[in-house]
Amino acid sequence: MLVTESYRLEGHYAGEPEVYRDRAEVVEQWKNDPLPRFATSLTNQGDATAEEIHRINREVKEEIKAAVAFAKDSREPDPSTAMDFIYA
Repeated sequence: MLVTESYRLEGHYAGEPEVYRDRAEVVEQWKNDPLPRFATSLTNQGDATAEEIHRINREVKEEIKAAVAFAKDSREPDPSTAMDFIYA
């Protein structure tokens, strides 16, 4: 079984001031960002080319952009359904 750990590079939400940790620490941890490291590993091992990695990144960005547009174009959910399918 593969186990991995990663430092949380971003805040808990967009625009979070992150006053609870040192900015220099975060900057240093960006050097260990697992996504570019994995991409490099894939290309070094011959499992993917740089072009394939770039294509995948473009496709992911397009998919996210489409999902955001869909959400923005959708009507607000009915508040009365907020507790549907919640079990405790």
